[in-house]
Amino acid sequence: MSGLSKIKVEDEKLPELEMGISHIEDLMEIVVDHQNLQQVSEQLASGLQLLHTTGRLIEIATRMYDYSKGVAVYQTAMNEQTKKLPTTLQVKIVEGLISNQSGVYAKTDRIIKALDKYIEGLRSMLSNLKEERKIESYNRGEE
Repeated sequence: MSGLSKIKVEDEKLPELEMGISHIEDLMEIVVDHQNLQQVSEQLASGLQLLHTTGRLIEIATRMYDYSKGVAVYQTAMNEQTKKLPTTLQVKIVEGLISNQSGVYAKTDRIIKALDKYIEGLRSMLSNLKEERKIESYNRGEE
């Protein structure tokens, strides 16, 4: 089907998206000692600092995906060969043309959800450590 090719989005914001995803992945790769209050607190603070970037990341991924979808639909609609195909096949062609952007969007969404769960896990660890310290302090009679 001549005239159809994978959609490549040359977006000036792509490096920002890739860097944001990389920062989140790097943070979550750090092994945290769940018994070390300072380490858990520092990781939580780092995660919370990155949390504010997630809205921007999903915005960039969405814009790239929507743009590429529009280009793919236009290319498909303007191609004489694809006009003759059933709609279901045309949809599959569009999906194939935008598969890269679909993958970027899915990865962005997945990493944002993972960061949220990571932060919640750190909060639980921190809460648990504080409770353990209170119990230890109480048992020693320090109240």
